[in-house]
Amino acid sequence: MSEKSIKLMLNEREVTNEDGCSYTGYGFTAYRKSDDAEVFRIDDLSVERGEVENLITMIVDNDVSVTHFEEVIEDFCS
Repeated sequence: MSEKSIKLMLNEREVTNEDGCSYTGYGFTAYRKSDDAEVFRIDDLSVERGEVENLITMIVDNDVSVTHFEEVIEDFCS
């Protein structure tokens, strides 16, 4: 499924880690445009909103397939 057939939305979520510290985590959800079905979701990818927004832009600009999102995220995190 190509990026042109999906839309990406930024996620924002309040997270509390095992030490009891709270923070805002950002991720994204991919929806199929034809029926708005969720096809991929990742939460708490980064605490930096701008980094996730840039990742979303890169995915859209390069027409990355949903099947490659996990690889892209792995590269993003390394």
